[in-house]
Amino acid sequence: MKRREILKLMGGTVAASSVPVSAFAASRAEKLFADDNLVAWCIVPFDAKNRGPEERAAMMKGLGIKRFAYDWRNEHLPQLDRELDALQKNGVSLDAFWFPFGASPEKEGHVTQILDFLRRRKVKTQLWLSTGVGDSGTPGLSAANLRGLGS
Repeated sequence: MKRREILKLMGGTVAASSVPVSAFAASRAEKLFADDNLVAWCIVPFDAKNRGPEERAAMMKGLGIKRFAYDWRNEHLPQLDRELDALQKNGVSLDAFWFPFGASPEKEGHVTQILDFLRRRKVKTQLWLSTGVGDSGTPGLSAANLRGLGS
């Protein structure tokens, strides 16, 4: 089902519930969910087929996805150059990079690895910051992490 069909279905559901939907609101919703305004996220670590960078970029191109936020786990970081090359080849922009850090980011290997990659490849993108995530790349906000942020 295409996004436009989903929007129409959503509009029909709202109308069926007797909530008035103005043409202005419908127009704003259509702009909000327009193909060029959507960014795919969480594809990398939650892909049931465990695709590599080339297959993932080709999949996004085939689905019409043109904007991508890179979410990852540690095993994906060695593939960053392949990932960027595949995205560029398939016309998918890297709009954001998930950037988790804990209480001592200077001690977390992924922080340096990601920043070095972005600098070396001259990638200008958003960093989507997330605290309470250590070097494992797995969320887990603990009381110790919270105390450490205040020091």
